[in-house]
Amino acid sequence: MATNHEKLVTAYLDGELSAAEAAELDQSLTPEHKSNLAGEIKFERAIGERLARTPKCPDDLWQRTMAAVEAKAAPVVVEFKPRPNYWKYATVAMAAMLAITMGGLLATFNNTTTAPSMFTMQKGTTIEMLASQVDLHGHDTAAVNAYFKEHGFNLAMTSADMTIPGDHHTPRELLGMRPAMNGNDNVMEMMFNCCGRPLKVVIAKTGSDTAREIGDLVAEGKLQSSRRVGDYVAVLVGRHETHGLLDNFTEPETAA
Repeated sequence: MATNHEKLVTAYLDGELSAAEAAELDQSLTPEHKSNLAGEIKFERAIGERLARTPKCPDDLWQRTMAAVEAKAAPVVVEFKPRPNYWKYATVAMAAMLAITMGGLLATFNNTTTAPSMFTMQKGTTIEMLASQVDLHGHDTAAVNAYFKEHGFNLAMTSADMTIPGDHHTPRELLGMRPAMNGNDNVMEMMFNCCGRPLKVVIAKTGSDTAREIGDLVAEGKLQSSRRVGDYVAVLVGRHETHGLLDNFTEPETAA
């Protein structure tokens, strides 16, 4: 049960004391009590200002939320004597918190995006962007084939320098390569400059989930072409149409 002092403090916070009563209460407070009271006043003012700027919770959202709360809440009997205006502020505060929470959830949902697939060449991708992503730079054939072996790929290139005079896809330059993961599968990504356009070759082990994904995408016309090389499948990824690039991949024992 509230004491007379607590009632005075409550009345003070609600602005219900006269100037003389407020002065008398102030004189009766210790420095610690004054500090606590000042903090509570500041807090309530901040809440009031915040609520004044917060849009009203939509009626349909409020009704659905209250119905869900009433359906799940167990009955609790509590003797409670609210301060004056308590329910007015509490109701508005609850509505504001619900509106803020729902707004945050919707914003999070709307801003959630799926990571780009390695089988999609994003619009705006440049040669420079591809070159910056590679682990092994350049088109030295021996270095490329050693890199395949180092990362457990039983694969090779007949020549990593594919600038062919007279070919309408000139220059075709290997920018570099890097290992990557697609789900649980180890794959190899090889970045190319083909006629000044970004192009990529993705290589995966046959029988893997990635190989099946490649087959589905090629069948749907979402990828240009693929080629099986030994125990691997290689596929072209990019907006620029090209031909013959996958013919440069072979098994190590037949590499030049």
